[in-house]
Amino acid sequence: MQKDLDYIINHVFFPPKLPQKDDSDDMKSAALIGQVLAALRLFQAYIPEQELPECIACIKMVRCMLELRDQVGGLLAEKLQKTLRKMISGGTNRACSGDEADDCNIFNVDLDILAMHIRSQNAGLIVRKSSEHFSFESFEISPTTEAVIGSKGRLRRCFPGPGVVIGQDLIANASFLEPLTELLAKLDVETPQEVLPIVKKAHSKVVESRDTVHPRFVTEMLTGILRAVGQPFDAARIYKHTRDDVLWKDALGPWRRSPLWLLLRVALQTRFMHSDEQEQHVRYKSFMLFFMTHVLERALEASLPSDTLFLMTAKISRRALKTGAVNGAAWLQYVEMTMGAVQRELLRRWRSVEKHPDPLGTQQNWRPTQLSFLRDAELRLSSLRPYLARVPTRSASPSICHHFASNCGRRISQGSSSLPDLSLLREDEDQTYLYLADLELWVQHSLDDWLHANIERQGACEALARVIDNYASAASSAYADMPEDISLMLLTTMDLWVALDKCALHHYPLLNEHDPEFPPSLFEPLLLPKKAQMERLYRVEQYLAKRRNAAISGFPPLFRSVDTKKSFAVRYFQQSPYHQELQQKVEAEATNERSRKISELAEKRQRYQELINQSIGMSCHYISRWRRRQQVSEHSNSCPKCQVKSKAKGLTIDVHEWPLPERDLQAKAAVFELDVPTIVSRWRDTTYSIIVDMLSVEPGAQTPRQDKDKQQKVYPLRSYAGLQKFVKSQAGRLQLTSTTKPFVKSHYSHQKISQANETNICVNNGLNYSLYDSKKTRWTEELLGYCDVRKKCTQKLPAGQYRGLQYALDNTIHTSNEVIASQAECPETLTMHEFYAFGTLRSGHRLQWRNIARELTTRVLNFCCYETHALLTQAAWQVGPFCEGELCRESHADLEEENFGKSLLSALDDAVGTVEGNWEGAAAARTFIALATRLLSLSTCDVVRVGCCRFLQRVRAISLLWTRQLGQKLHEVQKEEELKILNTRTLEMALTCHGTFDVDPHHLPGVLQSDEDIAIVTECSIIVHDRCPAVTDDLPATIKTLLRRYRRLSHILEPFLRKRILNVCNGLDSTISRLWTGYVPGSLWTALEAPSERWLVTETSGGNGLSSMLVHYNLLNGSLLVSGLPLTRLPHSYESHPTFRRLFGEVDAHS
Repeated sequence: MQKDLDYIINHVFFPPKLPQKDDSDDMKSAALIGQVLAALRLFQAYIPEQELPECIACIKMVRCMLELRDQVGGLLAEKLQKTLRKMISGGTNRACSGDEADDCNIFNVDLDILAMHIRSQNAGLIVRKSSEHFSFESFEISPTTEAVIGSKGRLRRCFPGPGVVIGQDLIANASFLEPLTELLAKLDVETPQEVLPIVKKAHSKVVESRDTVHPRFVTEMLTGILRAVGQPFDAARIYKHTRDDVLWKDALGPWRRSPLWLLLRVALQTRFMHSDEQEQHVRYKSFMLFFMTHVLERALEASLPSDTLFLMTAKISRRALKTGAVNGAAWLQYVEMTMGAVQRELLRRWRSVEKHPDPLGTQQNWRPTQLSFLRDAELRLSSLRPYLARVPTRSASPSICHHFASNCGRRISQGSSSLPDLSLLREDEDQTYLYLADLELWVQHSLDDWLHANIERQGACEALARVIDNYASAASSAYADMPEDISLMLLTTMDLWVALDKCALHHYPLLNEHDPEFPPSLFEPLLLPKKAQMERLYRVEQYLAKRRNAAISGFPPLFRSVDTKKSFAVRYFQQSPYHQELQQKVEAEATNERSRKISELAEKRQRYQELINQSIGMSCHYISRWRRRQQVSEHSNSCPKCQVKSKAKGLTIDVHEWPLPERDLQAKAAVFELDVPTIVSRWRDTTYSIIVDMLSVEPGAQTPRQDKDKQQKVYPLRSYAGLQKFVKSQAGRLQLTSTTKPFVKSHYSHQKISQANETNICVNNGLNYSLYDSKKTRWTEELLGYCDVRKKCTQKLPAGQYRGLQYALDNTIHTSNEVIASQAECPETLTMHEFYAFGTLRSGHRLQWRNIARELTTRVLNFCCYETHALLTQAAWQVGPFCEGELCRESHADLEEENFGKSLLSALDDAVGTVEGNWEGAAAARTFIALATRLLSLSTCDVVRVGCCRFLQRVRAISLLWTRQLGQKLHEVQKEEELKILNTRTLEMALTCHGTFDVDPHHLPGVLQSDEDIAIVTECSIIVHDRCPAVTDDLPATIKTLLRRYRRLSHILEPFLRKRILNVCNGLDSTISRLWTGYVPGSLWTALEAPSERWLVTETSGGNGLSSMLVHYNLLNGSLLVSGLPLTRLPHSYESHPTFRRLFGEVDAHS
């Protein structure tokens, strides 16, 4: 059979790919012995006549190994007695037939060796007969699992073990022989408790079924018994370098190399060795080579796969080289012939593949010879030319008024009556930024009022946790690689967390004694350009400091240790009568189940003993058969005694595992996790998610993560069968989980009745619990302790000459001496003064503004490059170390000084004067705008604030002039490449001008006080909308950053502009008149109904033969529509369509 042949190949040839579970089987073992026997019989024909007696002796030994076993593989005591008696008399163990009879007649060879595998003792026993004595040689067959796994390469082992000789008269004595054979038969099927491998799991002693048993009952007890009636002797020993393995995957028993195969090799080698005079092992090695070839021949007949045949030939070739087989030996011809047949078959298969490369017919329609590039690439548009011919002659279509559709979805309402509608964050991906800005605005203005009104509600915490989860998920994706937006996201998240924490503490004050584990200096790197944002951060940090001070030292956070007296779970359990009662219910039910299990064990043990006693009183059943014209006696396959023994052997019992951990603290934590209060669970999961997902660096950089296929399997408390009925709370992200298997999931889950007792059936709980992150599939201890947002909140320098100076943006801890020491790294394109100035500008957080003021005066740095802009904005916006009582912090304390503010303004005025004559200085202008708006935000002096507004007005006028000049140039240029460059430049100038309004909300009346200011901001918005491509992926990184700032500023300006324009519309009318010369103001501007209130609409004045038209203006994106259509470009739906982009690419689609 195919399975028997595969079994033999795996255990004899030991291929690289082996089974991953136990494949031992009595029928397969019998097939292995049968193949060895067939090979020995065939081997007779190839050896000299004088060597035949030794071969026939081996044949008889192997044949006896088959005949001494019943149908279930058990050793037959009666047969063994008869065989040993016949060894004394010199007869064979049964009548020979056929070729065997010829062998027996020609060579009157006695059975002088008997090999037995004592299966249940992991022992081999070889009995040899000499002229006056019988020798008994015993040894261990399979080494322990530890020895196999721990060895490097092969195991060097010595065979056989202890030996004893006894006289033939004792074997002939029935009073000695019968107990001896009965003992061997019993040892073959029963394993005493004393030799079973025992391991400790959860302080319970259980049998390790995956390890081998100790053979002491054969090598020590039986040897001792025989030594009492005989004498020890020193048997001839051999050393073998054995190969074995222990393999299992999702299986109860591991794969081990066949112990029977090792017994056969030892018995054959020692038998052949006794007759070798010169080279002790030549005959054995010759036969092993012959036997492997015999198996190869069977594999060829069975048409096994080519890789298997090749592997077998390679193994045989290697053994032939090691053996040093002599050419001309008769048996070697058989080897060569078989190997040649296999090689021919492999060659035939390969040629078949070459002739039929497509056996499945998947490429039968492939005709490469019929391909023609010219014919296949020809495209005919037969109707295009007539259409183009009709274009000049067709009449102009009358102008029609397109229907206006605002297509505005719902907005997140601003007010403390309800929480934001989170479904909006998932509805429209194109509006994600708008919804996030709405939510951030709600948190800033309405969160505290909502919390005050709802803190008593049980569902308030869960509602806040959902807001945090949804906001964090949407913002993390939308704000990726945007340090400014990420900083605002972290600030908003912490505002929400503070509200969540206050609510949770209100309901569960015990939480206040456990530190939430936010590091004190965590938020220093945040980029917060506005004073209002710094005030919010200051309140958050004050609250966190208060929480740290209230926490009791030594009390771990809720997402760390769970099995200490100070853990929250244990402390909550100790003051919760409900959880104490729940533990009592669990233990009471477990006690009842354990009592029932003990009763079941007693019943099955009684049943087992009844079956054993029944089998002892029975005899094996034999039947007579005719084989080759001779009547032979064979053991019946339906032997009643063997069936009863097999039934007794198959009796098993499942273990009962105590449902709660043995350690009292872990048991209390486990009961707590069965029903965690909802508020505590949501607080714990949300706080942990913020710390790990948002505030920590990637943990993979610090702790290596296992591959998914090799990831350790875990066992959550919630899925444990013994506690599932008691689980009340919903599963959260953090779960109590164990890496150690429960008994009921391991290979210890049941025991054979012959090995079972109350100790190994009623076991302790095998789980060892810790908190586990089910989202990241890692232990919480592995992910905590890596809080650091500096990398997320730091702008990155692009590749180029400044790239090596990234450290100057990353931190303020480097010193000027360190910069001087690294001057060898200065790029050739930078002067040493530039290198030093760039590197030392942020050397010390207290000196940053002084250094900025100095650079504005000395102008060593190139303010027209993006890298300088990134450096200065990083210094200006980064909040720096927290200081109690100081809102501006030490990093920005200089801005509160009036004299410094005036000096900085003077330097900014001088600096902007150097670039106002050339729009190439736009980058420098943006840097000066950022510094001025920061000074305006943090200064407490009215004189400085007025000066900042005046400076911003000056830069606004300069950048607006640049915008208009470039817009004029756009109408004069014809080349496509120049158009594209100028369009991008115009967009950049408009964004720069618009950025001069990016001030704190309470300063907006000062910068938008006149109609001219309204006209400028709306003109810039319209130009940005018209000049920004539909798809911005190909824009420079600096323009993308400016667009993100523009989008956020437009959201802030929306309500202010709506109010101003609805009251006084002169500014907007002036802008439209400038951009559209045919515009005649008519009706007053009005806002559409919510949720389309971002759209303002007016109707132009008719007259002079002109009809009135509706004009719409979008306050958020600057879109200007006349009669429902864009004034200067194609509709956005056209330009963003894939077909348009494929045909026209980035062609300028403006009028």
